[in-house]
Amino acid sequence: MRRRRDRGALLGVVLVLTVVLLAASVFAFWGLRGETTSAGTDRLARQLFDCAEQGLAVGKQYFSTASIRQAGWPSFFRANICGQTTNLTPACKSNGGPFPTGGTDTPPANYPNGSPFTNTVTIDAGGTHQLQLTYTFGLYNVPTATELEIPATVGANDDGTAVVYARCTDGTRTRSVQALITVPNPFDGDYKFTDANGMRGQNNFNN
Repeated sequence: MRRRRDRGALLGVVLVLTVVLLAASVFAFWGLRGETTSAGTDRLARQLFDCAEQGLAVGKQYFSTASIRQAGWPSFFRANICGQTTNLTPACKSNGGPFPTGGTDTPPANYPNGSPFTNTVTIDAGGTHQLQLTYTFGLYNVPTATELEIPATVGANDDGTAVVYARCTDGTRTRSVQALITVPNPFDGDYKFTDANGMRGQNNFNN
């Protein structure tokens, strides 16, 4: 009887240890899975930011070129990108973004859903897996106290300062970046952003 009780007690201890080990294994599995998911999410966030930064760099270069600057930024300021479904609609003020919602003009060619404003980049996601990310960039106005957010005519309220905005998405998650740029209009007969009243003054200093 004593041996039976000893074997029964030992069996009970073994069962308890087995349950403890099983619980520890399950806990370790879920902990590792959570850490792996978190690491994957962090990695994707960095990739989205890198993609958005790439779009921002392209956008800054595009909107600073002489031909685009001469054509007039206000044509982009007044583009109706919020009254219809575009790649920048999620960035409109009605959705919590910076783009004004009062644009009424037909957007410039391909803006913002076509090239060069929208582009897809392929990211190596490890092994043979390729991740497709899409960036879109655009331009919006930063008016002074006497200017309009959406100029009434081309050339109006164009002080040479605007914000380039870029967003990148994998179809589900999105990251965005933006930067202020200052580019004088080459059509002006005088320098902008100078001290001493332009190029015909004295002691000019370009900023």
